[in-house]
Amino acid sequence: MVCFHCGRDDEAKSKVCRSCGYPLISEEADIGFSRPDTEYIGPKVENLHREESPDQKMGNRSSAEKKIAAQQSSRKEVKVELEHHWKDKKLLAAIFSIAVILMTVAIFYGIGQRNVTAFSYLSEDALEIFADTNKNTTFVWNTDGRKLFKMDGVFNSIFTPDKTAAILFDQENQCRYYVNAGKLIRLREDIGMLCMSANGKYLMYYAADEQENILYRYDIKKGKEELLDRGKRFGLFITSPDGKTMAYVATSNQTGAEREDFACYLIQDGGEPEFFGRKRAIFALSNHAEYTYYYELQEKNEIAAYVKKDGQSIYLTNSLNGIMVNIDCSELLYSLEGSTYLCSKGEDKIKLYDSLIRDVIRPKNGLRHDAYMSFNSFKNKALIFQDNAVVWVDDKFAARKIGNNVGHYFAILSDTENTLMYGTRKLEIEKVTIQGETEDSKRFVNHADQVATSGDLSKVYYLSGNQLYYKKNMAEAIMLAEDAEGLCLNAKGDIAFFQRNCIGRSNMRIGKLYYVSHGGEPKPVKDGGEAAWLGQWNYGIVFAKENDKGSYDLYYNTEGIKFKRILEEVSYEDIINSEKNY
Repeated sequence: MVCFHCGRDDEAKSKVCRSCGYPLISEEADIGFSRPDTEYIGPKVENLHREESPDQKMGNRSSAEKKIAAQQSSRKEVKVELEHHWKDKKLLAAIFSIAVILMTVAIFYGIGQRNVTAFSYLSEDALEIFADTNKNTTFVWNTDGRKLFKMDGVFNSIFTPDKTAAILFDQENQCRYYVNAGKLIRLREDIGMLCMSANGKYLMYYAADEQENILYRYDIKKGKEELLDRGKRFGLFITSPDGKTMAYVATSNQTGAEREDFACYLIQDGGEPEFFGRKRAIFALSNHAEYTYYYELQEKNEIAAYVKKDGQSIYLTNSLNGIMVNIDCSELLYSLEGSTYLCSKGEDKIKLYDSLIRDVIRPKNGLRHDAYMSFNSFKNKALIFQDNAVVWVDDKFAARKIGNNVGHYFAILSDTENTLMYGTRKLEIEKVTIQGETEDSKRFVNHADQVATSGDLSKVYYLSGNQLYYKKNMAEAIMLAEDAEGLCLNAKGDIAFFQRNCIGRSNMRIGKLYYVSHGGEPKPVKDGGEAAWLGQWNYGIVFAKENDKGSYDLYYNTEGIKFKRILEEVSYEDIINSEKNY
C-alpha cells in the first residue's frame, strides 16, 4: 500500500502510514451513506477544439526548457491512498509529476466572507476543534466558546480556508466526519480519496469494494449522495470555488492497463461527468468551467500546460513551478526559467520579475490555501520573491521593486489601503505606502523579535527582547512592560495578550497573563495567574492553567478581555499538539 499523504510505501495490512501517521485504507466497511437512489448514466463525451502553440512541439523547445521539463518529470511522486491502485509507478510519475504542488490544492480553494473585492478573511463563524487523548474524545466549539459537538475518538482536522467546516479523521479506524456549525456527518469508512469545496457545501470522493471503485458527489445541504462514475481508478480531484464544478483523473480498472491509459473528466454545475481528454489532468478550475487549466502528457513523459476558455485550449508553458491562481481562476501566476510570469484571462503571459515567487503578502486574517489566493486579482498586490525582494504589482500588471532583504517571520498588507509592513533579516520593520507610481518607505522599528498588528496597520505591538512596545502610526513607540513573552493579538486587532515574569518548568513557560487595550496600561486577565500556555487557535486566543489534579484546564477568549473555561483536565501534550491544527 502507498500513502497519498507522504507518498511512501507501507505494509499492506497497516491501517496507519508508519512514516507520517496518515490513515491508510485497506478494508471494506459497511458504515456510511445510503446508496444512491438515481440510475447511473455513463460519462458524456465532449469534443475539444484546441488551439496549440508551436512551442508544444518538442523540436521547437530550447535546451533550457527541456532541462526544466526533465527536472519537473523527476519530482517526488505523490501516490493515491488505496492499496492495489495506481500500481504502475512509471504511470504514476507521469500523471502526478506536478502533484507535489497540486495534491493539497485538490482539497480546498481559498475563499472567504468579507470585503471580497480586495481580500477574503477568516470568518467569525469559524470552528475550534480539540482532541483529548486521555478522554478519547474530540470537541468542537464555535467562536463564542459554545460547545457544538462531542465525538468519541481522537481526530485530526482539515479545515476549509475560512475555518467554517472541517473533515475530521482518526489514525486507527479510518473513521471520518464532516462538521460545520450545524451538522456533524459521519462519512463512509471505505473512502479512498476525499475532496471538499472551499465553502464546505460539497464533497467528492470515491469508495472501494471488492469488485470496483465508485465515485460520489455529496451535497451537504441536501444530505444526499449521488453516484458519478464507477469501475475506474480515480485520483487528483479538483473543485471550483463554489463546489458545483468538479474534475478528476481516472484509468481503467482492469489489471495490466497500458501505462498511458489515463483520462480526465469534467463535471459542470452539478451535472454528470464529461470526457475531457486522454493524458490530461485539470489542476485549476473556475466556477462554470469558465477557465480550466490542465496539463497534457506528451512524448517522453514531458508536460505541456494549457488554459481552456470559450471552448478553445491555449498553450501556456511546459513548466508549472510556483503556481498561484486568483479566486476566479482568471489569472495564473507561475515560474519559468528562473522568472515569474502572469497569464490573465488566457492571454499572452506577462513577465513580472526575474526571480521565483515565494509568497503573496496578505492582510491580517487574510485567507490563502496553498496555490489558490483569496482575492480577485494580482493587481495592487505585494509579492515576495526568492531573492528576498518585495515587488508591487499595480493595476496594469506592471511590477516594481519596493523593498529588499525581507525576512520570513513577518509581512502584512493593510486591509484598508495600499500600505504594507515587512520584517527584514536584521529584525527591522519597514513600512511602505504605495502612492501611484511612487512609494513612501520608512523604517518603522529598529528591532522586533515578534510583531502583532491591527488590520489597518495603525496599531502595532512588538517584542524587542523581553520588552513589550506599542506604536501607533509613526508616533514614538511606548514601552508597556518588561519580562514579557508570548505576544498574541485578538482577531479584531484591538486587544493584545501576553505572559509576564515567566519561569521555566520542564518544557513549558509559566507566567501571569495580561492584556493591553489600545496601548494602555497592562492589566491582569481574570483567572490568568500562572498561565502555562498561551496561543492562537483559528479565531480566538487560548490559554491553559494547571489545576489541583496535575492536569490543565483550557480557557478561550470569547470577546474583548473575557475568557471562558471550555475544557477541564486535559494533558499538556494535547495542548501542544492542538497547535498542529491551527
